Amino acid sequence: MFGSIDKVFFRTVWAWAVIWISLPGIASADEVFPLGGALQIEEATATPALTGACTTIRLRIVNSGYQAASLLSIESPAAPTSRMLGRIGDRHTVDLESAHIPADDVLDLITSHLRFEMCGLNAPLKAGETFPASLVFSIGALPIEIHVHADDLN
Repeated sequence: MFGSIDKVFFRTVWAWAVIWISLPGIASADEVFPLGGALQIEEATATPALTGACTTIRLRIVNSGYQAASLLSIESPAAPTSRMLGRIGDRHTVDLESAHIPADDVLDLITSHLRFEMCGLNAPLKAGETFPASLVFSIGALPIEIHVHADDLN
C-alpha cells in the first residue's frame, strides 16, 4: 500500500543524510576542504589593516562537481561590510554581485582581476593572525578561517 511512497521518502531522507554528513566544519585557511564534495577553498588570505580600514581577501575556489556554482559574498564578524570587486584595465574597479564557477573549473581570486574587500574592520588585522568568515554561495554558506598575510598582490 505505501511501497512507492516509502521508497520516495527513504530516498529523500538518504539524500539529505549524505549531504549533512559531507558538510565540513570550519577548516583552516590553508587547508583544502569540500562543500558537499564539490567545492574546495584554497589559500584564503587577507592583508593586514587598521581598525576601521579595509582588507583585501584572496582565495581560490575549485569546483570539482558536475554543476556550476555562484559565489555571492563573504561575511565575517571582523567587518560589517564587504564587496566583491573586479578590475577593469589598470585603474578601474567595479562591484560585482556574483561570480560564476563552472563545473570542473577554478575561480582564482589570488592572481586574477577579482578580489573581496572587507571594510570598517572592528579591530586591526596583523600578519600571522586568523579570523572567521563565511563564503556565501547560491547553495549555502561555507565557514572558513582566513590567514592574515603581508600584502604581496594589489
